[in-house]
Amino acid sequence: AKGRIFVGPAVGLMDALAPGGHFCRDEGIREVGILLEAQKKTYAELRKRGLRVVIGGDYGFRATPQGTNANDLVLFQRHFGYSAEEALVCGTRVGGELMGMEVGQLKEGWLADLLIVDGRPWEDSSPLLANR
Repeated sequence: AKGRIFVGPAVGLMDALAPGGHFCRDEGIREVGILLEAQKKTYAELRKRGLRVVIGGDYGFRATPQGTNANDLVLFQRHFGYSAEEALVCGTRVGGELMGMEVGQLKEGWLADLLIVDGRPWEDSSPLLANR
């Protein structure tokens, strides 16, 4: 299953609606906090088993506006224990693998978009965030 299955937690929406969430803008919804705690445990187990986890999910809402998708990089670190580099790989290489496309890596003949930032996003994700 590890080689065929990809999972995407949509952690941005859960965090934005959970009390105490990193990107929560109000008091949050208690039940969503309970679900987020369960999600943390589930994804820790999936990670131990080597399943590929992709960044991305429910954006385009009031709680998770368009253009804030990179918040998932921070949330993968905060909630799932990924390093900044591991989270970045989930959002690039693993995404390319999921789509079955030669994207997500800097390789000859592969499609690539480059984003120049002031910082080292493989060590600290904050330069990639929209509202830093």
